[in-house]
Amino acid sequence: MNKEISWIAIWIAIAIISAIVEGLTVSVVSCWFAVGAVFAVGAYLLGASPLIQFVVFVVVSALALAIIRPIIKKHNKTSVQPTNADMLIGKEGVVTEAIDNVKSKGAVKIKGLEWSAISENGEAIEKESIVLIKRIEGNKLIVTPVKDSETTD
Repeated sequence: MNKEISWIAIWIAIAIISAIVEGLTVSVVSCWFAVGAVFAVGAYLLGASPLIQFVVFVVVSALALAIIRPIIKKHNKTSVQPTNADMLIGKEGVVTEAIDNVKSKGAVKIKGLEWSAISENGEAIEKESIVLIKRIEGNKLIVTPVKDSETTD
């Protein structure tokens, strides 16, 4: 096997392996190497030396990374998907254990389930009070008291 044919075989192998690895992964990790290898094959076909082929491979791979990665990130934004718990936000619940942020105590019952809860503004909220769920942080409901309201529980 002649030395020049081995270089084209190397670049084609790199392109194929990079494409296979890309296809087997869920994130973009190696497509730029496949692009660089294809350009290195082009350099080979134009009669470039192995050193020039390698430089073409490195430069084109780096450029592909710099150009393709931001485009993919822009179009592949991952967003936080709402959970079933997020449906509680804006609903009312009943305080089953007095809420005291200082003592890290408090619980609210909503839709038949009891949740740990803290007051949004730090005020103590008495047991049996009606509260509005403002948001959820971790496994705690952040609540505010509701005046003269009926529970939706």
